[in-house]
Amino acid sequence: MSDSVSLIPPSDTPDFGLVETALSTQTSPEPTFSDEQENTYVYEYNSGHDTIIDVHSAGSEVNELILGSGYYPEDVQFTRPSGTDNDDLLLTFYNGGTLLIKNQFADGQGIQTIRFAEIAEFVLTGYQIMEATFNTTPGDDVIHGGDQGDTLYGGSGNDTLHGYEGDDTLIGGDGDDTLMGGAGNDTFRFEYTHFGNDIISDFNVDTEVIQFEFGFLTSFGELLEAASDVGTDVVIQHDDETSITLNGVQTDSLQESNFEFLI
Repeated sequence: MSDSVSLIPPSDTPDFGLVETALSTQTSPEPTFSDEQENTYVYEYNSGHDTIIDVHSAGSEVNELILGSGYYPEDVQFTRPSGTDNDDLLLTFYNGGTLLIKNQFADGQGIQTIRFAEIAEFVLTGYQIMEATFNTTPGDDVIHGGDQGDTLYGGSGNDTLHGYEGDDTLIGGDGDDTLMGGAGNDTFRFEYTHFGNDIISDFNVDTEVIQFEFGFLTSFGELLEAASDVGTDVVIQHDDETSITLNGVQTDSLQESNFEFLI
């Protein structure tokens, strides 16, 4: 059985109607919908702050979200909000509305397809939905990867990047960033001469790599000269505004194979 759920602008009086398999709702802010069947959800323009929960999928079932007329891809920010076990998906719209999809990234749950009513050919499916959460803002972002090899880029601002599973590439960009590769053999890339005072919280000297571009450091010998032990950490210092701290690592454990100099 397939249902269609429309999320439409709030009004003062709740109005729930069921016609065959189509459910339309008009309600006060923060309506919540729950279903275990194949559904199509429609978030209309100015729908407010909505939540979709218990979106189950099994076999060939496809749960689809359609973003209504008036919304374009550049109008929506996709994030995985912190403090929610990393499984939720939050859509934030340029005009102030939000749509929270609970357990989007949990096994056997979530929306499989996201479409824009304004652009029929623009469709996000499967892993593309997760990749959409990797986009950043000029501010302080928290960016989560998934269970595959991801490339996460922080941009400007003081960002926190979580790679989680897979062989990830983490690029903090400008600002004082915290990089956590998680499981897998990860690569941490520093693309600027001055990239801020960054921290790598879980660097594995046996399997992981730090890459330098644009001449910040040009050799392993030069790197060792810039490195010093501070308590239980290694600090690779360029100046007061540019450094890398490797938590839980000592200088004598660093290997030349841990570093690549991309000049």
